[in-house]
Amino acid sequence: MFHEREAGITERVLTRCRSDGQDPYDWTVDALPATAERIIDIGCGNAPLRDRIGERGWVGVDRSASELRLARRAGAQPLVLGDATRLGLRGGVGGAALFSMSLMVATPVADVVAEVARVVGPEGRLVALMPSSRPLTWGDRIAYGRLLVALRQRPRFPEEGVLGDPAAVLAAAGMTVVDDRSRRFVYPVDSRTDAELFVDALYLPRVKTARRAAGSRALARRGRGLGVAFRRIVARPVAAPNR
Repeated sequence: MFHEREAGITERVLTRCRSDGQDPYDWTVDALPATAERIIDIGCGNAPLRDRIGERGWVGVDRSASELRLARRAGAQPLVLGDATRLGLRGGVGGAALFSMSLMVATPVADVVAEVARVVGPEGRLVALMPSSRPLTWGDRIAYGRLLVALRQRPRFPEEGVLGDPAAVLAAAGMTVVDDRSRRFVYPVDSRTDAELFVDALYLPRVKTARRAAGSRALARRGRGLGVAFRRIVARPVAAPNR
């Protein structure tokens, strides 16, 4: 659903989403194994997860120089500007790879996941936060319907297959899903500004400014919180990779 049209915009939306006192980033970090001493944050953006993982080792990887500049200003390090298909890290050292709203834009996803399996090794984990279509209320669905009518296009990601059937995509790259959960969070829509921020964060690279403005107006008319569904996947390598 979300996309970086400007640096840090996804963080601004996700940190305002709440469910039982947590935001989606908190929920993602909860899935990290306690034994994982090194965390590779792939598509780290401006590093909103860095301070949430405690004293464990962390390295942020992203293809966006503007996002990494924000991460650097916030004190996050080490940071790598590069391609997740070639992480340049020694393999089989354990730990975990995080994909916070980035797995569905990691291309080609099969190569990225295979590289993760190589790096984390048989005892490692992949933890991914992705958008979902459930659980949502009927009121949420009506609001999204009006929004999509105004936008005239739904968010579409480069790797749509991983949203529809993550287990199959991960299995083809040598990993098996061990935990799969979905959860509804609430994003506050108390003003037109709230609606504009939400719409600006959506992955709609071909939608023009006028359509976005129409979408913001449609969402602002809701006048109350909007349910946002996320899916959290945890996977492990099937076996030690041969590469």
